[in-house]
Amino acid sequence: MKKIKASIKVITVIIIILIIYFGCGMIIKSSKKASEAKNINIMANLNDTELSELKKICKSWSNKNGVKVNIEKINDINNDLNTLKNNKKVDIILGISNEYTGILAKNKIVSEIPKGIIKNNEYLNKGIIDAGKYKGKEYGVPLFADTYALFYNKSLIPKVADTSEKLLEQAKAKGFEYDAKNLYYSYALIASNGGYIFKNNDGDFDTKKTGLGDEAIPGLKVIEFLAKNNIIAANINKSTALQDFKNGKIAFYVGDTKDLDEARKSGVNFGVSELPTINGKGAKSLMKVQESYVLKSSKNEKKSWDLIKYIQNDKNLSSLVKVDSRLPVKKSIKYSDEKMNAFVKQLKKSDPIPGIPEMAAVWKVSYNALDRMINGKITAEEAAQIMKNELEKEINTMS
Repeated sequence: MKKIKASIKVITVIIIILIIYFGCGMIIKSSKKASEAKNINIMANLNDTELSELKKICKSWSNKNGVKVNIEKINDINNDLNTLKNNKKVDIILGISNEYTGILAKNKIVSEIPKGIIKNNEYLNKGIIDAGKYKGKEYGVPLFADTYALFYNKSLIPKVADTSEKLLEQAKAKGFEYDAKNLYYSYALIASNGGYIFKNNDGDFDTKKTGLGDEAIPGLKVIEFLAKNNIIAANINKSTALQDFKNGKIAFYVGDTKDLDEARKSGVNFGVSELPTINGKGAKSLMKVQESYVLKSSKNEKKSWDLIKYIQNDKNLSSLVKVDSRLPVKKSIKYSDEKMNAFVKQLKKSDPIPGIPEMAAVWKVSYNALDRMINGKITAEEAAQIMKNELEKEINTMS
C-alpha cells in the first residue's frame, strides 16, 4: 500500500513538472509570437519623397491594427536582395522591379499572393498582372509602372503626326533620336510588327518560344531603314538623345517619365504623345512594374498581406503614385497633367518585361545584334538569326 502511495506521489510530481515545463514553454512561445506580431519590417526601393509618403500610410494602418511598421530604404538593390533568403527580420520588400520576380520566386524567397489581395479588373491592362507572375503563379502586387512615350519640341513640330509613316517625314526634316541599340526602346518597332520576346502564356513566359527570330525581321527592317537613312545613329544613346532634345537640336525623343523634370528644367517648349500607330494599330511598348512581395520567411505573413492590401486601396495608392509622378497601374487613379496622361495612354498598350532570369541573356544578345545592324555590319535578317541562335545558346548555358 505504501509503495502504491509512493508511486502515486512520484507520478503526481512528474505530471506537475510536465505541466509547469510545457505550460511555461507555451507561454514563452505564445509571448514570442505576440511580440513578433506587433512588428512588420519593410525594405523599400523608393526615393525619399515616396518613402515619406509610405511612412504616413503605414502609420495610419499601424494605428488601426496595433502593429508597428518599420521601414528601411534599399540602397543597393542587388546586394540587399541577395541577403533576403531565410531573413527573418524582413517581412515585405516593396517598390521592386518585376524583373526580379523570377529570381525571387525561383529561389523560394517570396510567397504566392493569397486570394483577395488584388482584383485583375482594377488594372489598366492584363500585362500589369502578368508582370508579377513566374510560371503562371502570382507573386508581386503592382504598385506603379513605367514605360516610354514620344517627347516632341512644340517650337519645331506644333502637332505630332498620328501615324508612323507621317512621323517619319517629320523625323527626316526635324530630327529624331532614341537609344536604338537598347531592346527596351526598340521593342516598340519590333513588337508592333509581329515580334515578341518570349511567348506569354498567362504570365508563364516560354523561353523555348522566342519572337526575336523570324518574327522580329519586319520590325528590324524598319530600324535598319532608319539607320541607313541617317534618321537614327549608332553613336546615340539615351543620355545623348535626351541632351540633344533639351538643347533644341531635335524635334523627337523617346523617353521615360523620369525625363520629364530634366526636359522642364531645360526650358524647351515640349509636349508628350503616345507612340504613333504602326500598321493601323497602337504601337506597343515595354513596361517595368514596381511590385510588393511578402517573404516566405516572414513570421507575420497574414498581417503583411493585409498591410499591402491597405497600401493598394485607391486613396493610398493614388497618393503614393502622385507624390513623385509615377505611372498608375489602376484604372481608378487619374492625372490632370496632359503629359502624364500621354504616358498612361501608352501604358495601356504596353507589354511587361518578362520577370524571368533569362532576360539577362536577352538584353546582352539583342544589344550586340542591334549594335551591329545599326552600324551596317549585318542585315535585319542576319540580326534576327543571330538573336535567335545566341539566345538559345545562352539559355541552354543557364539551364
